[in-house]
Amino acid sequence: GRYHAITRDNRLSNSPDAFFQQLPFYKVKPLYTGAMFLLDRLGMKMHVASYALSIAGFLGTGLLCFFLVPRQVDPGLWWRLVMVFCAAGHWPYAVLAAWSTPDTLYTLFFLAGFAMWVYRRSAAGLGTFLLLAQLTRPDMIMLTPLLLAIFALDPAGERLPVKAAAIIFAVNAAAYFLVSRLSGHY
Repeated sequence: GRYHAITRDNRLSNSPDAFFQQLPFYKVKPLYTGAMFLLDRLGMKMHVASYALSIAGFLGTGLLCFFLVPRQVDPGLWWRLVMVFCAAGHWPYAVLAAWSTPDTLYTLFFLAGFAMWVYRRSAAGLGTFLLLAQLTRPDMIMLTPLLLAIFALDPAGERLPVKAAAIIFAVNAAAYFLVSRLSGHY
């Protein structure tokens, strides 16, 4: 009865079975929850800390886009494309800044990793930022091998060494399984 009173108007968890099916989407996010905990210890209220992290990720992504204007693209066109990215779609990116979610942080880390390889050819930078994205949001384990494969098989540019791609993926997979194991596979 208590469960029904709390969840009857919530479409995501309008029954115990639906709620149970949603639990895998709420895996432990060590970097995100750790940052909220740290901000809480520094005096920021927990709910404010979660929003502050979302806003920081959004602003950080904007700053990254500011500094990484592709050389072949007119800056005015680039900023129009960034604005469309932030405003278009059913769930535009700009909306995420106002939610308590790790999405803007993991997007920032993922794009920073992408930029580290594309602009700096730094496998260590790519690996570091992909690991930060992984620790921010566990389902990054699906995007990581795709990005590494694209960089390792790139026919047009300088390829990421397969050994480096394998090490980066192994570290991310180990982090995923370690965090999953330590959190009781929740």
